[in-house]
Amino acid sequence: MSRFFLVLPICLALVALLAGTSTIQADDHGRERHEHRERHGKDDGHRRVRAVAPPPVYADACGVCHMAYPAALLPARSWSALMDSMDDHFGAAPSLDPADLDTVAAYLADNAADRVGGEPAEDVMKRLGGATPLRITEVPGIVREHHEISAPTFARQSVGSFSNCNACHPGAESGDFDDDRVRILVD
Repeated sequence: MSRFFLVLPICLALVALLAGTSTIQADDHGRERHEHRERHGKDDGHRRVRAVAPPPVYADACGVCHMAYPAALLPARSWSALMDSMDDHFGAAPSLDPADLDTVAAYLADNAADRVGGEPAEDVMKRLGGATPLRITEVPGIVREHHEISAPTFARQSVGSFSNCNACHPGAESGDFDDDRVRILVD
């Protein structure tokens, strides 16, 4: 009987310790989720890049010809290569004064896929290897996410091309690529 009273407190202490550890783990997990939400917007598995508003000059200058892509869809080295070749930007020569060019370049570099978090940015970097794509449509992670969509779907008048993200992702310019909000328009 005395052995029982000696073992009982040890068992109770172990149970209390394990329960405390479990509580600590739950608290740490909750803290991790909270920190994740703070860094990446939300943690519910939806595809959203970190929400950093681009400078107005970015939308004004780049959004004239194409969607003003979220910076997190390319790594900084790609944005740098694009900004360094603005005299021949896919057959066009956008004109930006040097101060605006510096503003856009700084925004893109600071918010590039290799500098921010979020599922799309992480997917971009995970599958990119050492490549330096100059088009969003050349990013392996983005191509992979769209592998089940047929070429005729992208060719629809309402979509236009694979590069027209906001045709199917209404929140694309603000970095929202949530699968639950995808809409593929029918002509």
